Amino acid sequence: MKSTSLPTTSKVARAQQRLDQAIERLERAVTARPDAALLPEDAEALARLKAENESLKSANERVSARLDETIGRLKRLLDA
Repeated sequence: MKSTSLPTTSKVARAQQRLDQAIERLERAVTARPDAALLPEDAEALARLKAENESLKSANERVSARLDETIGRLKRLLDA
């Protein structure tokens, strides 16, 4: 049987935690200066956080799809 390398639940949990933290940092950055122009370092930090957020979303979607596939395979095996 071919072995697949599935992320462990702890990896998924850590990815979700990093995503949540990135979103919190973005929200704090926005609420800290709602009307002020962003300083260059703020804009850079915001761009990094947005990129990290997108990366984590993508990883979360891939993990979710792989878990769904694995659950489907396990259900088919149990039903056989």
